[in-house]
Amino acid sequence: MAYVVYSIGWLAIIFNIYWIVSFVKSGFGKYPPCIISFGFAKKKVLEQAKKYIRVNSGMQTIVDLGCGCGDLLLPLAKEFPQHRFVGIERDIIVYFLVKLRSLKYKNIKIIWGDFLNKDWTQFDVFVCYLGNEIAPFVAKKFLIEAKEKAVLVSEVFAMPNLYEVEKFDIKTCKLPTNVFVYKKIK
Repeated sequence: MAYVVYSIGWLAIIFNIYWIVSFVKSGFGKYPPCIISFGFAKKKVLEQAKKYIRVNSGMQTIVDLGCGCGDLLLPLAKEFPQHRFVGIERDIIVYFLVKLRSLKYKNIKIIWGDFLNKDWTQFDVFVCYLGNEIAPFVAKKFLIEAKEKAVLVSEVFAMPNLYEVEKFDIKTCKLPTNVFVYKKIK
């Protein structure tokens, strides 16, 4: 029994060190650490992404900005094998985890790096669960580089200066949260 308690203690210490290092590496919060999508908010993001993926009959490329462990990316890729999916993750440990989780999917490409430094002109649907600090940068890049009529579904965080198509008020674990849907309109 003591072995289990010590193991849990060491894992907690390692996890906390990892979060501190991640916070520092993220520019002290500009890029949020890996946060898992779950509950009703995750369901609503997936529902909205699926709605816009189904609108177009042709090949689409869907991107998960800061894909984390792939909680949004993997279910979408599984349901829509005819489309291309890209996950971009800057945390090297999380990148390897999602890369491993996505190996069985032929339609997923995982990229390591800063999604703000990548080309967004190829993407049709964007999903993300980011933070307030980075939202203005994401919104600006979306306006400049995204295709006309591209859609961005954001879990929790509003994107300033974008055309809001819908906003959903949701409770996840009894906490109020939002899901936002934006469309690029010229």
